[in-house]
Amino acid sequence: MSRLENVPTPKYSFGQRVFSSQATTMHTTVPCRDCLGKKVWNVETPAGAKFVSPCQTCMEGWSIPSGVNKVIAPLPRVQELTIGSVRIDTAASDGHFVEYMCEETGIGSGSIHYESRLYLTENEAMEAAVVEAHRLVEHIERQNIESRAEKKKRGCRMPIVDCPKCKGVGKILQGAARE
Repeated sequence: MSRLENVPTPKYSFGQRVFSSQATTMHTTVPCRDCLGKKVWNVETPAGAKFVSPCQTCMEGWSIPSGVNKVIAPLPRVQELTIGSVRIDTAASDGHFVEYMCEETGIGSGSIHYESRLYLTENEAMEAAVVEAHRLVEHIERQNIESRAEKKKRGCRMPIVDCPKCKGVGKILQGAARE
């Protein structure tokens, strides 16, 4: 009898309409943070000489500056679902003891929806999706920073046209052959 006391009770029942929070990202562009979309820098040397230089922040490779930067943006989504199957796993190692399969995503061989990501109202689901999408963007940005730092430690080893460190200039000036 004591084993049954530990069995979780599902929040949702068969046929009930629920809302699933989904966090994804998308690539988008924003005006360049350095040239503000003007594609050039107005430069003044300490000696007072002034000149215009192509913006190096929004320039990719040997192309002309674009005036925009590519960024990862959060894309929260909500999907309305109908509960079609409930699964309880009292030994779940991931902490998801109650899982659902829904009519819209397939029962038996479709997607599994965790109880922690299902909500009674669309607003609740959207609030959760917004928070999770922002966490996902932060995670991706942190991975990108760590990856760039690791590449910097190893030095420039990329082919000329692909090198984000020296844009190929260093290898050409040194006469290095393309790897």
